[in-house]
Parts: sequence; structure tokens; C-alpha cells
Amino acid sequence: MELETSSFAINSSLTPQIQGKGMRAKTKLSTSRGSLYVFEGPDGVGKSELAKLLFRTLKESFIDCDLVTFPGREPGTLGKLVYSLHHAPAELGVHALSATALQAMHIAAHIDVIEARILPALKAGKTIILDRYWWSTRVYGFVGGANKAAIEELIKAELLSWSAVNPTAVFLIRRKQPLRDEPMREWRRWCSAYKKLSVTEAQSYCVRTIDNDQSIDDALKQIVCEVDLHLHRK
Repeated sequence: MELETSSFAINSSLTPQIQGKGMRAKTKLSTSRGSLYVFEGPDGVGKSELAKLLFRTLKESFIDCDLVTFPGREPGTLGKLVYSLHHAPAELGVHALSATALQAMHIAAHIDVIEARILPALKAGKTIILDRYWWSTRVYGFVGGANKAAIEELIKAELLSWSAVNPTAVFLIRRKQPLRDEPMREWRRWCSAYKKLSVTEAQSYCVRTIDNDQSIDDALKQIVCEVDLHLHRK
């Protein structure tokens, strides 16, 4: 899906702020910190494309920002190794991997990116657009049959790395049908799990559900309007 005709501008005259209330602590971060916008949702909903389009929109509005994906695909990183183990394990000589072990590797890659890249950028005042969050570990782990208690403990380890940082906003992208072939039984379970998790997490920070069933232009417009609101808040 590509955005062909319309473009949106962000008013960049105000410094971005972290607005989330926080999962563990209810205090806000210093307004000198950058903003963290997270894109979540199951495979096949256009989440990654929307994250790229928001990144492009912010760049065109002269907002200092970076696009980061979990677990990551940059050569020479732990994230790239985990991505390869997830999608092409046989190429690395791995022929069997438990659901719990797979998610543990994802968490390790998350922590590496959080500590080495995301937190320093936020501290410097940069806006981060993050494609996936720990939500995906929980959803895919639970639906995939991983040990639920182990998954919860792994997520706690990631949250320790995030410290007091919570998203400025999480955009949960949804569709009635996936944009590409997906295992439909699992896909519906992923959708349901994301919906339930979003309700819980919305008590701690801003969560917005974005319907992407019409044009991607319409979905992006909703996201840009929300980002603009955050940039104008004091």
C-alpha cells in the first residue's frame, strides 16, 4: 500500500513531549525528552507501511526523528540475527525452536535496541517511531503456545530496560481482513489478543485504534492528527 496523492504537515514549532502516564510510575518524563510513537497490530494490517509514512511526514516537517523496528533488520545486529532465526532458521542451521525460546530471543533483541539506540535518542530530544513493542511478544507468545508465565517474566525484563519511558502514543492498527495471506485462525486470535491488551494498557498511556480498511491515506490522516495534538500539548 502506498500513499499516492495526499500529504500531511506537522506543526513542528513545539518541542515533542512524552505524554503517557506510565505502566509502573505515574510521573511524566521531562519535556526535554523526545517522543515515542509505537505502531502495533497483527501481521498484514499495514502497520509497517503506516510507520514509514509517518516517519516521512515528520521528516518533511523538519522534525528530528528515527524509524526503529523490533526486533531489527540492520546487518551486524542482534536484531537481524533474531529476525533471521525467526523467518529462516534452517539457513542458520537451526531446525527446531520452542515458542518460548523464540520470544526470549526477541526480548533480548528489544533490550539491545532500547539501550543502545532508543533511549539515547529520546534523551537527546529525538522523536522515535517504533514498529512493534513488547505487546507483540505477549500476543504472539501466548497465541503461539509459549509458556505464559515465562513470557510475562521476559516482558518484565524489557520493561526494566525501558525504565520510566512510556509511549507518547500507541497506534493499534486493525483491519477486517489481512492485506496478504495469513493463517486466518491464528490471525483472528492475534487480533482479539491485541484488542484486549490495548484496553488494559490504555489505562497507563495513550492508545489509539486506527482502522485501515479504507485508504491508507485515511489511516495516516488519523495518525497525523493525533501526533499534531501531542506536539501542541504543554
